[in-house]
Amino acid sequence: MTVDVLIYSHSEYSFFWPVMTGQFEKHNVDCTIHFLTDSTTPEAMLKELIPSSWIIHTYDPSLIWTDRIKKALLELTSRYVLFLHEDWIPVGPVSMSRLEDVATFMCSKDINCMLSFHNFGCNLDCKHTLLPEKVKEFADTMDPAYKYQNEPHHFFQPALWDRYKFIQYTTSLCKTKHQNEDLESLFFWSRQNCWSVQNMETQYTIRTMNSYFYPHIHALSEGKWNLTKYPKLKPLLESYGLETESRGDHPWWELDTQ
Repeated sequence: MTVDVLIYSHSEYSFFWPVMTGQFEKHNVDCTIHFLTDSTTPEAMLKELIPSSWIIHTYDPSLIWTDRIKKALLELTSRYVLFLHEDWIPVGPVSMSRLEDVATFMCSKDINCMLSFHNFGCNLDCKHTLLPEKVKEFADTMDPAYKYQNEPHHFFQPALWDRYKFIQYTTSLCKTKHQNEDLESLFFWSRQNCWSVQNMETQYTIRTMNSYFYPHIHALSEGKWNLTKYPKLKPLLESYGLETESRGDHPWWELDTQ
């Protein structure tokens, strides 16, 4: 059961592409990468910054975020897709065998979305909104430290999606990138079968950097670096020649320091 990897970006973030591509060159074991960017991206920029082995898709920048993604999803062929933004950079192995293992489990339980880590905010949303709560379920993975668990809804983060359900979301709701966790989106996903997989021994300390199928750092939030959350991020960025002072540090984003 193959899985497509799709990275969404825009040429205004091309300053970050060397970090993204460099980290995938280090950690991608055997996955084919599909790269989605705006159609106004200069061809010379793509040739210079994007590996020739990556498959490039483009969107009309006048389209809203959901329509941009839908266009690429319709061009893919696998049932499951690992969807990423360019600043969700890998820091550990990304292998097709592990993605296929997760996709097989998803297929066995008709799961629409598998989050790359458990987000405690999902439970809080159910308490403070009209989102329905669900009876908690767990299931074993091939690694005894990790457990699958169902979630009340989806939080936008690196995730493995049922491509057809993702297309349904992008067709049903017209959303900008900053609306993908608004209440309408959360209600949509609360009616779907969403799960996550988490290292249960580190769930209160490390969640993203030891993800079961996509170990990663979320480098940017609201245009600022997540340097406090990820102490390893600053030297990583500087190793690619990026300076970290002008954008500043995001002061609060999920400060479970990793």
